Amino acid sequence: MKNRSFAYAWGLQIQVALMFFLFAALTNDIFNIMPAVLVEMYGWDYAATINVATIAGYAGVIGTFVASLLIQKKGDRFAIVLSLLGAGIFTLFFGRSPSFTVYLVLCCFVFFFAFQFGSVLTGSLTGNWFPRKKGYVLGISSAGMCLSTCVTPPIFNALMNHIGIANTLTCFGIACIVLAIASFFWVKNTPEEIGLPPDGIKTGIEELEKNRKEMAEYVSPWTAGRLLKTPVVWTQAISYGLIFMVTIGVLGQWIPRMMGLGVSMEAALMQLSIASAIGIVGSFIWGILDTKIGTKKTSLLFIVWYTVAVIIITFGISSPVATWIGIAMIGSSVGGIGNLGPSMIVTIWGRWDYAAAAKVVQTITNILRVSAFGVVAFGLNVFGSITGAYYILIGCGVVAFILMLVTNDKMIGKEG
Repeated sequence: MKNRSFAYAWGLQIQVALMFFLFAALTNDIFNIMPAVLVEMYGWDYAATINVATIAGYAGVIGTFVASLLIQKKGDRFAIVLSLLGAGIFTLFFGRSPSFTVYLVLCCFVFFFAFQFGSVLTGSLTGNWFPRKKGYVLGISSAGMCLSTCVTPPIFNALMNHIGIANTLTCFGIACIVLAIASFFWVKNTPEEIGLPPDGIKTGIEELEKNRKEMAEYVSPWTAGRLLKTPVVWTQAISYGLIFMVTIGVLGQWIPRMMGLGVSMEAALMQLSIASAIGIVGSFIWGILDTKIGTKKTSLLFIVWYTVAVIIITFGISSPVATWIGIAMIGSSVGGIGNLGPSMIVTIWGRWDYAAAAKVVQTITNILRVSAFGVVAFGLNVFGSITGAYYILIGCGVVAFILMLVTNDKMIGKEG
């Protein structure tokens, strides 16, 4: 059983890492390059083209809510397969029409499904299998987001130059479909389904079977109404939502910002890739801290670290040394936001009530997350540059810290 549990544990980490990778690629990383290309091809307004991701993001928020309902009704496996298939199919057609309206609609469908597997199901699957070791596991698997930010922009740019933007997006769609098919055959909702214990901790067969039956029949008492009246829902959801907004706002438009400051696309791509490569290691470090000192303390440290990094790249951008310090700090933090949010839900509600809590918590978080592109567009219109949006993002980091400070991380869900 020990070898089997170990093998399945690593398989799930790879699965979740790939889901994180595709989620980051489809909802953030390709937007470093794609809007400018479409504007050049079709003559669309640049600010409006960027803002499509904000509008589509709200479709993703709806997808977050739908995913939580699917988990409660059908389980993780069904929701993972459905969402990956949906994202893959619509990505096949993404970017194939010169119509701005069609582009917007397709983008909405891609985000609707991608947010399901990337924002909710990564945490749900991890929480079901590793409720106590979630910090370590998410620390490793969320590195998939960093890997995407590291390799997606240069790969996307290289493929686009050879086969065009439509065929490049088709490659990403095929990747989603292939992972969906693989998930159908091997992903399980809980370890008890195949006779394995959560966290790999040795236990009796009778207890495993009892847990399996109980989880299959369990109905969470945490209704949407009850959650909306619970203060910790709002403090943690808004805090993570704001810091996610900072992350997307900084990284999602890194290349156009640096090019606007006179840096070549190749150099900007290199900066982004180096930052994300650092993030692969940083993701694991944040996961270790999560396990050692707790999710709340780690989140507070993360928010301070990240906000300082944004201050450095905002006001020290004229200094090469300060720029690279900021890049290193941002890079080391990219994966942290991907694992700390879901980890906090498991900390407070456990694996039994994760899906019920995520239905509201992740919806609120993602409403703020997807507003990042809107903040960038606002910065362009009001301040005349993307840098102007960074002033707002710094303020978001300060508010996120205050809200996390007052968040009560006591377990209130069903334990076990």
